[in-house]
Amino acid sequence: ATTEKQILKNKNIILLAPSLIHKHHDEFTIGFITQKSNQSKSYFFNAFVTFFIADDRYQDDPLLKTGVLGFKGGLLLPTNPWVPLLLNLSFGFAKTAVQKDPWFGKKSQTEKKKDMLLLEGGFLYHYKIFFVNGVYQAHNLKTMSQKIILSAGVNF
Repeated sequence: ATTEKQILKNKNIILLAPSLIHKHHDEFTIGFITQKSNQSKSYFFNAFVTFFIADDRYQDDPLLKTGVLGFKGGLLLPTNPWVPLLLNLSFGFAKTAVQKDPWFGKKSQTEKKKDMLLLEGGFLYHYKIFFVNGVYQAHNLKTMSQKIILSAGVNF
């Protein structure tokens, strides 16, 4: 059994994975979170939907970047009653473009476009409204180098 103290309380989340942590990867995520429970087992957890924007160095050419714009949905499940550590499981979809400037570059300069399907698994540790999140990301792209993503966030 879990208690409501172990899950995130507020309805919005923001995460930032800056290039200070990841040499060639930036990611900004904003989303909505809900509180769910299985009343018969007294098990409380969170469900979420987030929208994210990211860029990553293109593996084959250091002058190019992969720009990513998409969404994720998933669950945050408490792991034990003593530590506010949540198992983070999510899946998502995104559109990607590879070019020198994937956000403001000319459409005619796009090297590649591809749809991204992703699965993430990891842990989130929270203290009051603040949290740190670490996930392993599996996806169908060969243009992104970062697989482990560490981020910090706020639940407001």
